[in-house]
Amino acid sequence: MELTIKNRAATVSVDSTAIVTKKNGTADLLFIQFTREGEAPEGDVVAAVRLNSIAELEDLKKTIEESIKKHKNAEREM
Repeated sequence: MELTIKNRAATVSVDSTAIVTKKNGTADLLFIQFTREGEAPEGDVVAAVRLNSIAELEDLKKTIEESIKKHKNAEREM
């Protein structure tokens, strides 16, 4: 399958991520950018994704692992 992406979101710098799971089975994946570091750090959530189930979180994990594996294999072939 070929996917054509017509609208692209802005790319932002991400300093940290957080995953918040809830009793209703959803999981929020938060991308955080620090605005102040040090003993009392502060940050902004620059993007967030709501996953409807833990199964979707597991699918995301699998997709990420496959992407990393493909990247490492491509580097070896060079």
